[in-house]
Amino acid sequence: MVPSWFPPGPEFDRFGLPLNWSLLGETEDQRIDRMASVIGAVGELYTVAVRHLGKQFAREVWKAAAKGRPGRPKGRKDPERDELLLKMYDRFVSGKDEKARKSVPRELAEFVKCKGADLFPATTGAIEQRIRRLLKAREQDRVMRSEADRGLAATMLAKNSRSA
Repeated sequence: MVPSWFPPGPEFDRFGLPLNWSLLGETEDQRIDRMASVIGAVGELYTVAVRHLGKQFAREVWKAAAKGRPGRPKGRKDPERDELLLKMYDRFVSGKDEKARKSVPRELAEFVKCKGADLFPATTGAIEQRIRRLLKAREQDRVMRSEADRGLAATMLAKNSRSA
């Protein structure tokens, strides 16, 4: 998919786009063609990613790639403390209706700050925010797993139908 106005040679990447190009050396039409080629390649690559990874995981990979260079991850990584918070949340939330569940992270944060200040030295607001982020991550993991399971099931069905 190399545009006709590109000079021949090995100076193109695997998408057919020039490795060394200059805004000074191209006309407006050439710039528009180059940009259209890039946009087309991006769309095609995302479609392939969705096909192979599933929509949710492809979005996460795409989002991570768009961030650019890797940096320090947000927040502290303490799996034991996170697991403890989630277990406590599950105990707090059991038997509560949907409306009452919305305030559980705040109630739990206040309880944890009061009873376990040495284990959770952060403010109540920070603890509440951490609980909400953990819940969101747990839900995203659940969605990704179910989507992956559906993809695996579809693959197995297709494989079985071919062999039958």
